[in-house]
Amino acid sequence: MGCYYTNPIWHTIVPGQEVYNAVGLVAEASIFRLVSRQIPGVLAVYLSYGGCGFYHAVVQLRKHTEGLQRNAILATFGAFPSLKQVTVVDEDVDIYDPQDVEWALATRFRPDLDIILIPEARGHELNPSTDGGIGCKIGLDATAPSPRPSHFERVAFQPVDLAQYEIEE
Repeated sequence: MGCYYTNPIWHTIVPGQEVYNAVGLVAEASIFRLVSRQIPGVLAVYLSYGGCGFYHAVVQLRKHTEGLQRNAILATFGAFPSLKQVTVVDEDVDIYDPQDVEWALATRFRPDLDIILIPEARGHELNPSTDGGIGCKIGLDATAPSPRPSHFERVAFQPVDLAQYEIEE
């Protein structure tokens, strides 16, 4: 007879999102290295928790001319073929904040012009949305036009020093 436990505890030194910890951290560095060699202005790459740390990438880009964002999307897919979705955003968007990335999609993304679809592409066979690893990839350009018109600038709030005010309870 073996030893059986009714309430086992699994201890690990890598807490958090399992696939992100196992693959995402190293993949981000690899993607960044490969894509930034080809595309000037790539600042960061993040494989989001919502994309299982494996299927969705957000790329932050300092875009100085049009077309770089589309090249960055294609280069990112080439750097990590398991990806299903790549979203490219400007340097003023926090790629680690899903709400900020969604803001960029809401205010800078034009579906009729800013989608790249790659049908029947090799992805990852464990993704249930593929047919044996074959599926459609999507690239989303959530960058402002270049040069950036003033109406695409983010409005910054004035800093407030609460010590300057008497707050009553």
